[in-house]
Amino acid sequence: MKTGPVIGAYIGYEQDVSWRWTEWITLILIGVTFTLILLFKRESFAPRLLHYKAHHFRKFTGNNRFLTATEASHGSIGDLISRSFLRPFLLCTQPIVVAFTVYLMIVYIILFTFLDGYVTFRDRETAVAKSTANVLAATLTSLRKLSTSMRGYPTSASLVYSSA
Repeated sequence: MKTGPVIGAYIGYEQDVSWRWTEWITLILIGVTFTLILLFKRESFAPRLLHYKAHHFRKFTGNNRFLTATEASHGSIGDLISRSFLRPFLLCTQPIVVAFTVYLMIVYIILFTFLDGYVTFRDRETAVAKSTANVLAATLTSLRKLSTSMRGYPTSASLVYSSA
């Protein structure tokens, strides 16, 4: 159920509620959803389920032979930490992860190159526009001075066209 448009429309048009309440309501709904997930969602991680099952069997039978593979291995804390830190790097061996990473790398390079260059281009464009405006203003000013000083005299363009 998507309540965002309904709540957003109410907040957007209500005079007594500021726009910041959209963030507060989102935070409240996330908190409620997270609490409901913690309370009612069942565990689905297989090693943890095996741990629960072994613990239940030990408690039910009184026999301490029921152990999971991780409990039976007697690994040190160093082994656990190294395994936990190295596990994410195993993703690099998956072709779909590598392909998606390369794709996102290209997209981010293009995006941030254009965003970074936008300011430079805009500044350069502004500088070019200002210098072009200065050159145009100087040219028009000199042409105006020239035309006022040459009143009454024929211009070279009129001589060329009148001779033809």
